[in-house]
Amino acid sequence: MTNLHLFYELLFQLLVIPEIGDLFSPIEGFICLDSALDLNAYAKSLPRVFEFTRLDLTENLISARKALSGLSGVYAVICDVTGAIYIGSSANLGVRIRDHIIASTNAHLRNAIDKHGAKNFIFIVIELVEQNPDLDSEENKANLLAREQHWLNWLFALPAQFRYNFSAGQPRGLASG
Repeated sequence: MTNLHLFYELLFQLLVIPEIGDLFSPIEGFICLDSALDLNAYAKSLPRVFEFTRLDLTENLISARKALSGLSGVYAVICDVTGAIYIGSSANLGVRIRDHIIASTNAHLRNAIDKHGAKNFIFIVIELVEQNPDLDSEENKANLLAREQHWLNWLFALPAQFRYNFSAGQPRGLASG
């Protein structure tokens, strides 16, 4: 058994706590990763509120943008070629999907899209986060970033080679500090 297998076996044991139960019920079977293809299988265990593929096709990108217009939430962008994943959040997912595919501000993600082509990326909405009208924009943004960080913490126990970002709210994919 490789060190990577041991790492993921330990991670899986941490996700299932007998006193609490399975914290992450979307994970039916945990997959030990040896390759980008295995990571894609792991990424498929993410919750999917919406999923959009073939965003290189204008009509697909337009349809995705319309479907997500005005919705707030946390999303993942997954490269089918490398298995790398970008987790982000936006108060308007319709604008964000277009921005990422056409001109991402995250350098790592932009380089990957340029290298592999938009057709090799999947845009998944993991969680919708309602904007609370009783809160100001900064409080709503903080709530959204907290949900994004939750998913980063959950997913990015993975090695750095499988991710395009490292913490919530870092548009260029760089960790602060």
